[in-house]
Amino acid sequence: MELARLLEQKLGGHWQVEPSGGSDAYRFYRAASASACLFLKVGKESAHLAAEQEGLLALQAAAAPVPQVYGLWEMAGEHVLALTFLAFQHRSAEDWGRLGSVLARLHTPAWPQFGWRQNNFLGATPQRNTPTPGASAADWLAFFQQQRLAPMLEKLGPSLQAAEQELFTRLLASLPAILDGHAPRASLTHGDLWAGNWGVDVDGAVWLFDPAVAVTDREMDLAMLELFSTPPATFWQAYRSLAQPDFDPQGYARRRPLYQLYHLLNHWLLFGRSYAGQAVAACRAALSGGG
Repeated sequence: MELARLLEQKLGGHWQVEPSGGSDAYRFYRAASASACLFLKVGKESAHLAAEQEGLLALQAAAAPVPQVYGLWEMAGEHVLALTFLAFQHRSAEDWGRLGSVLARLHTPAWPQFGWRQNNFLGATPQRNTPTPGASAADWLAFFQQQRLAPMLEKLGPSLQAAEQELFTRLLASLPAILDGHAPRASLTHGDLWAGNWGVDVDGAVWLFDPAVAVTDREMDLAMLELFSTPPATFWQAYRSLAQPDFDPQGYARRRPLYQLYHLLNHWLLFGRSYAGQAVAACRAALSGGG
């Protein structure tokens, strides 16, 4: 098999490779040798795989638990990203607590500006990350408005109904009042932290994967995590115990629908109008002060 030969060339040893599912854009494989077990992601989208590799390496440099990157290689007109193979188990309340600690540690160091050293992708959607001059409230307002919400709304423009267009235009104009001088700590964030992008292995260790990294408001990770799941009390206890004293739960609750809106607009863009109702509701909640 070509993949087995590729691994032998790049990593040495003898490899057994078997299919392990896939997605619309990629085929997945499990590869095993006498010394390692790998997860292979194979497809034509080299830019997406390169961004994934770069994001994982950035999180690894920040001491976050991510699968090891073995390499990104070209093979017969396609690209192969090789990572540590991880076997996951059902998550317990204690596992959620460990995730809270992992995220709090990731979010703690303060960076000098918002953005990232390169643009990347939120799922299949290009994501702008042009760095801001600094990390002030004005910098965050400009970044979130110009590089998060506005690009999504521009892409959605042709599919928006008149009332939706009016609502989202009002939101963009109201962002200074909604954020109200909020000056978040500029934190390295996973960027796409829904329940499907973290797991717990058979030894109880927490792992993060499939990132869309950028330096943003850490609350954006929390808002995404709450969008499609309900973290238990153990998560919040662990997160707050390490994130205090400057984590503001009440302020976060007000900003949560605004930050969730970014991801709902992306889901609308990728999967259609089934997410329009949630996006409109989040927009209205943000305009009314969240909650």
